[in-house]
Amino acid sequence: MKWLIIAGTTLVVGWSSQTLAWSDSERYKVASHLGSVLGSEAACGITIKQAAISAYIEEAVPADDIEFTSDLNSNTDLMRYELEEMPETQKNAHCVQIRRVSKAFGFID
Repeated sequence: MKWLIIAGTTLVVGWSSQTLAWSDSERYKVASHLGSVLGSEAACGITIKQAAISAYIEEAVPADDIEFTSDLNSNTDLMRYELEEMPETQKNAHCVQIRRVSKAFGFID
């Protein structure tokens, strides 16, 4: 029984230290920025390369961050919604920069 308690404590400590690979603000920043790009895909008329997104996430996001996808999904959906209501001039400016960023990161050709 004593061994089981020690093992359980080690597991909890080991697990919690794994999730400290980056801060909540770092996670939100990456999820927000990537969500802006992904949420803009249809409205801006771009086709994002799936392999490039996969490579970016592999490089930028810790493998043990289970919260990243929720933040990414929320930010992607929010951007889609914002673009529906965005005035054309603002949408044009937004899409110009989204295309530039997407090209710079290799998400589009």
